[in-house]
Amino acid sequence: MRFIRTVSYLKYSQILGQFFYLFYRPQKKYLNGVGRNPKLNFLRKFPPKNAFIDKNLIFTSINLSYRVSDKSIWNNKSIDYLWLYNLHYFDYINSKSSPNFSTSTKIIIRWINEHGHGIGWEPYPTSLRIVNWIKFSLKNSFYPENFISSLATQSNYLYKNQEFHIDSNHLFTNGKALFFAGNFFVGKESSKWAEKGAKLIFRALESDFLHDGGHSERSVMYHLIVLEDLLDIYNLILSLDIAIYTSLKVKLANTIKKAFLWLNFMILPNGKFPLFGDSAEKIALSIKNIYLYSNTLGIDVKYSHKEYGYLPFSNFAKLQASKNIFLYLTLDGPKPSYQPGHSHADSLSFELYNKNEVLLCDAGVGNYLPGPLRDYCRSTAAHNTLEINSLNSSEAWGCFRFGRRAVVSKKRYKINKNEANLTASHNGYSYLNGKPIHERTWKIERNKKTIEVIDKISGAMAFDVAIRFRASPRFIWRKNKNMWNLISLYDGICFLTLYANTNLKYGIEEGIYFPEFNKPINCSVLVARGSQISGLNVSHKLLLL
Repeated sequence: MRFIRTVSYLKYSQILGQFFYLFYRPQKKYLNGVGRNPKLNFLRKFPPKNAFIDKNLIFTSINLSYRVSDKSIWNNKSIDYLWLYNLHYFDYINSKSSPNFSTSTKIIIRWINEHGHGIGWEPYPTSLRIVNWIKFSLKNSFYPENFISSLATQSNYLYKNQEFHIDSNHLFTNGKALFFAGNFFVGKESSKWAEKGAKLIFRALESDFLHDGGHSERSVMYHLIVLEDLLDIYNLILSLDIAIYTSLKVKLANTIKKAFLWLNFMILPNGKFPLFGDSAEKIALSIKNIYLYSNTLGIDVKYSHKEYGYLPFSNFAKLQASKNIFLYLTLDGPKPSYQPGHSHADSLSFELYNKNEVLLCDAGVGNYLPGPLRDYCRSTAAHNTLEINSLNSSEAWGCFRFGRRAVVSKKRYKINKNEANLTASHNGYSYLNGKPIHERTWKIERNKKTIEVIDKISGAMAFDVAIRFRASPRFIWRKNKNMWNLISLYDGICFLTLYANTNLKYGIEEGIYFPEFNKPINCSVLVARGSQISGLNVSHKLLLL
């Protein structure tokens, strides 16, 4: 049944794509003598990537480091799969700390000679590598015959093997790579690549970007990644100056401007952002560089801190509790429905910030490997929300799957500079006896520096309830009579006080916080527990000091 609950959300094109991907493996057609477009020369620089290989050929990514001097590294199944993906992306040849030209070209030629099949030929790493090789080639006038032949072969293979079964950011990235390759080369084959790439990009602009400017996967990290992709494509079109791409150029520019307005809402002045869904720091281009890149392309954007509001399509809210205290709320179930792989079971959760520092945090994302850690980071227990019967509010399974999903509804809000009152409910537990519905209200009075979080559960059956408040690692919860104080570990200063509810029992659990992939930090989690027979209606008041 869980499988049926999962696949019932898929698009028809994804179901067909699954059969295609499972049973059809296109043959690699090695292309020699493919003509390169001599007129293509990027007029504007691409921002450097974050990846790094040192002089000893040790590649560091997602906080893991391995030497890449042996050919077995390309398909080493004992290494984190995401690290291997990053190795095959080749971001490091275009990074700020990239190896010298000689080392970079040797790694490229090694890949050509040593990696005839395996992980690196999957469509997603192939897509990123094609773009990185093209950028490197044009920047360094690097055009040896075996390199050009391999690049054309990879592009042709990708043309026959896009990720319709996954869709979303993967399919968009396939389109970007084909568009780059189709304009890097000239000829009959490359024209097909460019046309296919443009169609996939248009498709993504229509389906993957919401009316409020957000990306459909509702992750700030992935929003930054795809925003850089949009800017790269725009950069390419500017360099080509071809009339047939005028409509694509205009649509890109409009999407980019809206995406930056969304970004203004979701980030703090120092570039910090809530870790809702699969989000981590130090993966995407820095906030400073993404704004700078856009401006060099003639799309004038600037950061303007938005203090409060609601994004009706992305379903995020931002509330201001005092001059420097902000809450980010996530008011949706797993999204998009057809590809929720980067969502978590975090409906009606929130993060709390003081100035640019997180006070109450999500768990973040530890890795993308199947197992207890991935399960934990996606669970309801890893977020600042209410959990019933130790179950997830949405049925997360595998690494990227969801069966039953919470639907958030009945959103009511009043938000202005002096106060905020926002209510929403979700039905993620309604399959249980008694059909419980969780409703949460946030009330803020700025002049009193108070945040009130009210949780209600309908239903007449008995439910075990846990409400969590996850302190970031710089802070710890300390009991003080009928109150709990959030204390700084560095100087002992109390930043807020939470007033306990007499109907609940309180205790401290040890949690884990991942600001980056594979970077676990212990944190203090205040848990309020209770068992209710006739429904739940409890309030927690947080006083900001």
